[in-house]
Amino acid sequence: MEEIKQKLQEEKKQILMELQTQRAFNQDDSRKDVGDEVDSSVNEQARELSLLMRDRNRERLEAIEEAIQRMQTGDYGFCEECGDPIPKRRLIAMPLARMCVNCQQDQERANTALSATSSTMYLNSLPPEN
Repeated sequence: MEEIKQKLQEEKKQILMELQTQRAFNQDDSRKDVGDEVDSSVNEQARELSLLMRDRNRERLEAIEEAIQRMQTGDYGFCEECGDPIPKRRLIAMPLARMCVNCQQDQERANTALSATSSTMYLNSLPPEN
């Protein structure tokens, strides 16, 4: 588990550095004079992409911190659904895994079925085409 914890701590450092770089970029970018509409559009797209990356990094950072916390409490490495141990090979490959492969697949199947049902219900609610 120490190997996995080290990997998580290294990734945490990397994400914190990326967040700091993104923050500096956003602050610097907000001071630029806006040129024509094309420049403005490109700047807006870059800002939106930066915000999406920031949000993704924050979510990943939160998941890393939760995994490290679970390591400290002894809950890390056990499936949150069935309680069985998650194989070490899976944890090395996916240190943020919270479920064993079987439970993860069951959840993905359920989500797919729910999505398909929602899509069908939506399509059935549309008025018929003439």
